[in-house]
Amino acid sequence: MEKQIIISNIIESGTAFGFVADTGEQVFIPSNVMKASNAELFVPVAAVLVPNNYQSERTPWLAAVIKSDSPTPAPVPGSKERDPASAMAERDQRILDALEPFTYAVTSEIAEATGIDPKSANNSLNRLFAAGKIAKADVHGSPDQSRASVVLWALDAKRFLEAS
Repeated sequence: MEKQIIISNIIESGTAFGFVADTGEQVFIPSNVMKASNAELFVPVAAVLVPNNYQSERTPWLAAVIKSDSPTPAPVPGSKERDPASAMAERDQRILDALEPFTYAVTSEIAEATGIDPKSANNSLNRLFAAGKIAKADVHGSPDQSRASVVLWALDAKRFLEAS
């Protein structure tokens, strides 16, 4: 299926990650696909997506092809459609604003406070963390866990120490 995606992270190996512009679902972009395109961070591009068979619960899509030379459709004048990047930035700001009154919070609390679905809220929180705008604490219930039992978010790391 062809969808518009936005690349949000490119790691040293050339592998990248992004998200589907209209749903916020995560997309894995192999390095060979990135190298074959001239795609850039935060610039919407058309991509052919296939189900990701590896860690699909976290990243359900894999970009098989990026059509970075294809023009992004321009919004129709007078339409209520927004540029996906500006919608993402607006959602991230809402999340950041909602985090202010909390000492720290879990994703579901932020999602409830903003009215944003939990998956999109989690994506925004991870983008804000990657940008250095918020702090994140992964809490593991036992030493043999590979994934955190609970993820806590705060405006800065000091807030994790303020809990009474």
